[in-house]
Amino acid sequence: DHLSYVKKLRLAENPDRYARYIGELHTKLEELYSLYYEISQKEKCEISKDNAKGIIQELLNMSLTDD
Repeated sequence: DHLSYVKKLRLAENPDRYARYIGELHTKLEELYSLYYEISQKEKCEISKDNAKGIIQELLNMSLTDD
């Protein structure tokens, strides 16, 4: 999703669109940073392969339902 915003920025001919896309990208990157920060603050433990798959699937589902 973030890459599509970068592509839109590169192709934006209208300054208003550029400003909108840069604002949307900034918001998305802040959300991503917050998610990574939250995950990094959780108690660390060993993660099994199956547990890792579940975590990845949960993150993917979250990103699909945010739109």
